Amino acid sequence: LSLINHFWEIQYDSHNAKQVVIKDNHNICATMLIKKKSNKKEKGLKFDYVSLSKQYGHRNVIKLITGLLVLNHSVKKGEWYIDHIAVDKNYRGKGIGKVLINWAQDFIEQGGKLTLFVSTKNKNAIHLYTKEGFQVKNKKISFWKWILFREPCWYFMEWRKR
Repeated sequence: LSLINHFWEIQYDSHNAKQVVIKDNHNICATMLIKKKSNKKEKGLKFDYVSLSKQYGHRNVIKLITGLLVLNHSVKKGEWYIDHIAVDKNYRGKGIGKVLINWAQDFIEQGGKLTLFVSTKNKNAIHLYTKEGFQVKNKKISFWKWILFREPCWYFMEWRKR
């Protein structure tokens, strides 16, 4: 979680993307990034590879960057995409994921929608998203996601604010 949060703190600081971090004392227990379509051309990733590699290891940084490229989604007008949501394993089952989802649902404008991808194997996340009103729109199979994450099948889910 710390690497993900560090990475996104550097990249996203705009009105088109919102990063939420939940901490317990000084420990990050959860993080979520939502983003919407920007009228401006997005800048490339900005980070210090050397210092991140020293802190988290080359393999972890490369895996994260590659994963972000493979999981990239082209956001449409009126859509807020949940780019990532992660809860530390020590804090799961305590309602933190629900708090993050509910925050995003409250945050987006009337008539907007929240979207996300979730592995078809992640039954707990699918249960949470469904319970919070998300619906499966389609199922995607990806060779690259299988290579990187050992999970080839992903649901694209959507929630609409009425």
